[in-house]
Amino acid sequence: MTNSPINFPAINGIDGSSCDIYPFGWTSGCTYPDGRNKGFTQEWFFDARIGAWISDTPASIEYKTVNNLGGPNFTPSDNETIDVSFANSTNHILSFTSGASSSFSTTLRFVNPPSSNLFGEITLIVINPSVPSDLNLTGLKTDNSTGTVIMDEPSSGLSTADTLGSGVHMWKVWTVDGGNNYYVYRANGFGRFWDNS
Repeated sequence: MTNSPINFPAINGIDGSSCDIYPFGWTSGCTYPDGRNKGFTQEWFFDARIGAWISDTPASIEYKTVNNLGGPNFTPSDNETIDVSFANSTNHILSFTSGASSSFSTTLRFVNPPSSNLFGEITLIVINPSVPSDLNLTGLKTDNSTGTVIMDEPSSGLSTADTLGSGVHMWKVWTVDGGNNYYVYRANGFGRFWDNS
């Protein structure tokens, strides 16, 4: 493999396509610890209908890991505090047991925010947030003192557990001032949750 421009083989663009794959290798000049060159091979085929070379190399997708805070059958003990860490993951999920019979209070505490003037955002998926009799949101600053959590308000009024309902909720939590203020908005759109019953 060389660092030269791509030189495609000549194709007669008048009477057809080439279904043959043409691999082109490229190296960056960097090497792995074992001495191999870092690079990639891109595969192409010629499509005469549009008169162009088309990339045929499959793209790999890297999916984000979700940090499971509790679930799928999670009924915490009364007054339990669950830490939601910005340093641990950008995606967290918490699934309360649907129809739990006992009343209990749960606190979600946002911790390890980025320093002031750095933006941090996490996605928090909460399933059945109305199951706790009280669902409290708190947050810590970078010095571990208590910050302020500001949650957007639903059209029905206050954002208490009663008004949150069941189903799957996706909340975005962000801060930009070292955790002095955490802003929570529900990204689900109209109705603010998906009913998965």
